[in-house]
Amino acid sequence: MAAGSVSSYSIWVMPRGSLADKLHAEIKGLAGRTPGAPVFQPHVTLLGGIQATEADVLHRAQQLAARLKPYRITLDQVSCGSIFHQCVYVLCSTGAETMQAGAATREAYGQDPTGRYMPHLSLLYADISTKERERVAAEEQRRLFGGEQPLLAGEELGFDVTSLTVWETEESDKSLNSWRMLAEYELAG
Repeated sequence: MAAGSVSSYSIWVMPRGSLADKLHAEIKGLAGRTPGAPVFQPHVTLLGGIQATEADVLHRAQQLAARLKPYRITLDQVSCGSIFHQCVYVLCSTGAETMQAGAATREAYGQDPTGRYMPHLSLLYADISTKERERVAAEEQRRLFGGEQPLLAGEELGFDVTSLTVWETEESDKSLNSWRMLAEYELAG
């Protein structure tokens, strides 16, 4: 990319350790069973679709991280949406700290801090029917949270957010081959 050219970026927070490993394995398994579905790193998007230069997006992210305090994200339940990047996902609790982080991120990038924010951790990006999305979501709800041996329990029902990451995310690239992490900044607020 030429210096100073505008591209598309996202600000993510990411689980670490065994939770990240379990979620990545789940994402990989779902992608392997769904034609055209890519594998990606588990994350909760604070803001996507940022059109800016790389230098600008990194500068604002660094300033944002300096203001944000570490917080905890709680994973609630599996649901599904109607678009490729929100096919099947885990909804996150809309607690005050999570919502404040979303608002602060929108504000840092010149967007309305009171705008809509649905914190979620995607499990599957795909163009599949509504019926199939609902079937996969119900199956994942049982696997992750239900029964006697849920995949997620105790401390793994959420994660501590101690940093944010900046990703170049060209939304039209459904293979995600062009997506790359540019930086990670520790929260220091």
